[in-house]
Parts: sequence; structure tokens; C-alpha cells
Amino acid sequence: MIFIFRGDGTLIDCKTRDESLLIAAPSDFMGKKLQDFLPKDATQIILDTAQKAVKSGNIETAIYSLPIGGVTYLYEARFNRMAEDVILAVVREITEEKRQAAQLAESERRMRAILSALPDLVFVFDRENRYLDYHASIPSMLISSPENFIGRTVKEVLGDELGDRFAALHELIWRTGEMHHIEYSVVIDRQQRYFESYGSPMDEHRILCVVHEITERKEIENQRTKLLAQLTQAQNIANLGSFEYDGKEQKLTWSDQTYRIFGLAPNEFNGTLNEFIQLIHPDDRELLVKVHTHQQASGHAELEHRIIRANDGATRIVHASFTQESDANGQITRLLGVVQDITEKS
Repeated sequence: MIFIFRGDGTLIDCKTRDESLLIAAPSDFMGKKLQDFLPKDATQIILDTAQKAVKSGNIETAIYSLPIGGVTYLYEARFNRMAEDVILAVVREITEEKRQAAQLAESERRMRAILSALPDLVFVFDRENRYLDYHASIPSMLISSPENFIGRTVKEVLGDELGDRFAALHELIWRTGEMHHIEYSVVIDRQQRYFESYGSPMDEHRILCVVHEITERKEIENQRTKLLAQLTQAQNIANLGSFEYDGKEQKLTWSDQTYRIFGLAPNEFNGTLNEFIQLIHPDDRELLVKVHTHQQASGHAELEHRIIRANDGATRIVHASFTQESDANGQITRLLGVVQDITEKS
């Protein structure tokens, strides 16, 4: 819409493609002053901005609202001086545009609120694996300050090896359109820290990655691995193995040393009771049943018996100690024990 009016607000001309966006028909306000047919607040905004354009000689912009047919519309007007006392106003209706902008701002506000509640890092990458945006609830989790990575590629920031891993992750995400993740470690303030990154496509141009620190979990896993290695070494030295029986699955699980004591490789034993019984010396199988029956009452038992070692057929003497857990019906739910080859001690 185009309007031409004088400095006192008298409307000289009006051009529009859609008269439904006008507050009245052109014939009703042509030659009249703006303050005669527009609301006071809108008139004030228009005249003030128009006078500013006259004085500055520049194009000035203002936004105002008008009630039309029970609906409030928003307009953006650009004012420019045409002559000594004549102003040109180019006006466009921006109600829907502003509504969408407000919805987007509210959506972004909610997203920021959600992100602020997450104890994680969030990164946005483009198809060239460049950092576009980030969120850090805990800034100390960042490998460097944002100005050092925004706009740069992962490889430039994290180095070739880790950069290639992220590039492969992003390629997998683009190819499948699904969420995928990797675990990795970086040095921050001379400390090795571990993270897992879950990535998913935001749209056809961007990937969103949520990064969670797992240093504590990794340290526990590493400590557990170390302890298991120490346990295995101790079992080897003492020729002592451990075992567990799952009553529900009816399956035995052995430690590495238990396999060695019985002369089997892990892939040669399926963990069934029938297989285990076949490894017991025939003359000692009844003894094992009696001890097991007694154990059902006491919950714990120990015995020495003979086994037939599978790999060479040798008869070996072992000492076994085990504890049983049962349900309310007396059925075995779990059995834990250790076994030691004591042949040389006997």
C-alpha cells in the first residue's frame, strides 16, 4: 500500500491492491487528516516517524496496529520525504509474519530452557562438519572457548583421528537419517576425560549432537577391568576358579581358571548340568548329590571330589565350596562357588 500525505496528516493519495486491509474505503478518508479516521496511538506513531523522515532526509520505519473488522492487524510503514511538505509512506501488513516470528522466538525460548536444564553439551554441525552453534550447561566441559571452534570443522578442533571418527559418525547419520553415537576421550586441563556423543539430523542441512560426560563411568569400568585382571592372576597362581549357577536359566558360568582346571576351552562347554556331571569321576557323583541335598538345608557346603580332566583324561582332585540361594518354594535361584585343584597337595 502507498500513501501520500502532508505534514499536518492530510491524506493526498492512496494506492492499494487489497482494500480489505484499509480501515475504511479510500473515498471515506481521502482529503481528511489521519487523526480524523485513525486511532490516536497509530496516528501519533505515523506523524512522529514521518516528521523524523522530513527532518533527517532519510527513510524511517515504524510499526503500528489498526483494528479492522474486530481483528487487530500489524503494519510496517517506511516513510520518505517527497517534497517540502509531502511524505510518501509505503506500508505492508505484517500480522502473520510477526505471529510466526513470535512463535519461533517462543519455541527457541523453550528450547533454550530445556537445554539449560540438561547437564550436557549440545552442538549443531553442518554438512561440512563445521560447528554452527553450541550449548554448555557446564562450560568447563568444553575443550576450548566457543570463539575457537564455532565456524571450524571437528578435525580442525579435535585433530585428525577424532575428527575422522566424527566425520564417519555424521556420514552414518546423514545416510540412515537415524540417531547414532560414539564414545571418545579428550584431554581437558591435562586430565583425560571421556564422553559419549549422540547425533541425529535436525533437517537436511544440520546435525544435532548431545554430548554426555562418562568419565566417572569409564573410571569405574577401568577399575573393574583392573580388578578382574588381578583376580584372574590370583586364581591362576592359586589354581583357583569360580563358578555361578543360574537356577532360572539352568546354566553354569565359569571363570577362565575353572575352564583350565576342567581341561576345557570356553567354546567346548555349554554350561549345562549334564555336561558338568560327565566331568565328575563316576565314583564321586553320588557324593556330590548328597552334599548338594545337605546344602539345600544349610545354604552352604564344601567337599573334595575327583574330576576327569577333559583334555587329557587325567583324574584330578578338587576342593569345591559353594553357597546357594533359593526361592520361597525351595527352588535354587542362584549358586555361587569356587573350585581349586588340590591334586598336588593330596
